[in-house]
Amino acid sequence: GRHVLNCLKNNKKGAHDYIRDGLKTILPKILATAEYVLPTTKELPTEQTDMAPGYPDKKPFDVSFQPTPTLSATAPACPFGIVGIDVVIPSTPQLSPPHNSLDVIEKVSANAEVHHQSYERQKLRRDGDRSEGDAIIGELLSEGHVLIPFAVDGHGGHGGLGPMARRFLFGDRPRRALTFRQDRPNATRMYARASPPPAPHAVVTLASLRWKQNQTRAFYGHSYTAPTPHEHLLQQLGLCFTKAFAIHSVPEAHAATLTYTLTFP
Repeated sequence: GRHVLNCLKNNKKGAHDYIRDGLKTILPKILATAEYVLPTTKELPTEQTDMAPGYPDKKPFDVSFQPTPTLSATAPACPFGIVGIDVVIPSTPQLSPPHNSLDVIEKVSANAEVHHQSYERQKLRRDGDRSEGDAIIGELLSEGHVLIPFAVDGHGGHGGLGPMARRFLFGDRPRRALTFRQDRPNATRMYARASPPPAPHAVVTLASLRWKQNQTRAFYGHSYTAPTPHEHLLQQLGLCFTKAFAIHSVPEAHAATLTYTLTFP
């Protein structure tokens, strides 16, 4: 299993794109319930260009949404132009044996978090764009946008989601904040913008609260197994991630999934 996510020859683009396309249809319902977007929003845009004026061809966000703070008096304040999510699939972290069994869960979780943060750091620095990376992040900041790296671990037992994804969805704080070199000042600024409010955070928690306050039917997910937004999201993400990593683990199955349509209740 470790080799599947670490092998350079085994490209993770198929899994990445499947997760991207899953998020574009899974998140709107949650974001609408939390009053970040209009209830009529069915899909989020993907890989939009013209986000950074000096680099119009760049696509810094896999999925994105434009907050609508005037939806109601209770809508969360989110004074940003575009909130963008950039999916990244980390390799499998190396695990060292714990000294005793009581340390296992904490040690594995802490190790996974640090590992995920190394990939979040790469996204905030835009390492793939070499010397232009920090300039692109600077333009996103100037345009009033927010970038949230969304790390998804193919080995769920090693951590599942990265700290910034967990903060966005559930409001969880990381054990340690990210730090950056002095030559990447805009990465530091973007992290500072994306981490605390008014950047979107705990959107699932807020959606669950709003649902309980304004419940219109018995079950949020139209099933007793998904009574609230929290259970609904976990189920939909679980289905999405499982399928994505099945595609990645069995490349020959990829061709058979090209006509597969994601449908979420």
